[in-house]
Amino acid sequence: MHYICVHGVCHGGWCWDDIRDALSAQGHEVTTPDLPLTSLADDAAHIIKLMDDLEGPFVLVGHSYGGAVISAAAADRQDVQHLFYVAAIMIEATDNFMELAQDAPSPLSEHLLITEDNFFTIDPEHAAACLYQCCDPQEAQAAVARLRKTSVTCTSTPIGATPWRDITSTYILCHQDRAILPALQKEMATRANHIVDIDTDHSPFYSAREELIDALLSGTA
Repeated sequence: MHYICVHGVCHGGWCWDDIRDALSAQGHEVTTPDLPLTSLADDAAHIIKLMDDLEGPFVLVGHSYGGAVISAAAADRQDVQHLFYVAAIMIEATDNFMELAQDAPSPLSEHLLITEDNFFTIDPEHAAACLYQCCDPQEAQAAVARLRKTSVTCTSTPIGATPWRDITSTYILCHQDRAILPALQKEMATRANHIVDIDTDHSPFYSAREELIDALLSGTA
């Protein structure tokens, strides 16, 4: 099986390093790309090109905004066998996530910094408390130092696809999340075939590695 693990806003493929190594040790191919984070269309196209260039079948894993990316990328593909949404966006084709999130504002939403070119970053003074509060503090600070800007349009563009209607999906719900609140995750998770509950923050690839790896390996059964 070939896993493609897709990061969320402001992150990079680096956040999957430990998960990549663990899945590789189980004999799987794993790719952890860096998204351009310039638009949802650009990011989905990046994943589509990867799949076109690599050998499947594929398991797509999307964290946070990465859930929107894997939904857009998996549309009409026959080589994707499982979709994993990790504290991720899993919405209807015409929904606008930012509008949905306004009804469930999170601590993270209070600490986004919008730049003049219509990108946003996360206030480094608050990023660890919003994203990594259950993680090792040193690991959290190292992650904060690597965060980068993301286009505002990424999270406000309708996905235009619902591949989870045709492809088996699992939602990994993080119950201490301060970025996408658990209540909103629970609502989105009703669309998935399976739900895995983890009592951790928004970043289980650091704070709950074992539980996350176990859940992802279930997609190869």
